[in-house]
Amino acid sequence: MPLVGPLKSDTSATGMRGNATNQLTESNTIRAFGREFTIAIANGLSLGLLIGAGVAVIFHNPLLGAVMGAAMVINNLVAGIAGVMVPITLDRLRIDPAVSSAVFVTTCTDCLGFLSFLGLATLVGLGR
Repeated sequence: MPLVGPLKSDTSATGMRGNATNQLTESNTIRAFGREFTIAIANGLSLGLLIGAGVAVIFHNPLLGAVMGAAMVINNLVAGIAGVMVPITLDRLRIDPAVSSAVFVTTCTDCLGFLSFLGLATLVGLGR
């Protein structure tokens, strides 16, 4: 799911910048998390709708399009949540978030992206 790349990178960079400039404190972490969650939902729904419709048209399978669209929504949510939580968690553990945030965020989105797509496809019976 390569379209999530810019979202996870931007969200992670935002979290790291907030940590580095001391703008992301314990009191406004929840607000930052909520803002990124809202953006992830909006991006996920718009991308999921576009990609789901495209898949349904190209492969003549509306169920496959719905699965792909739902997987995009889930993957964008994971990218948004991990992009905020990973830098915050690493900072709280006194580990420089700039060094390893990208690895953790990419691992989260890749693993859960495949799991959501393949899991949803299996649930609706596309794998038979």
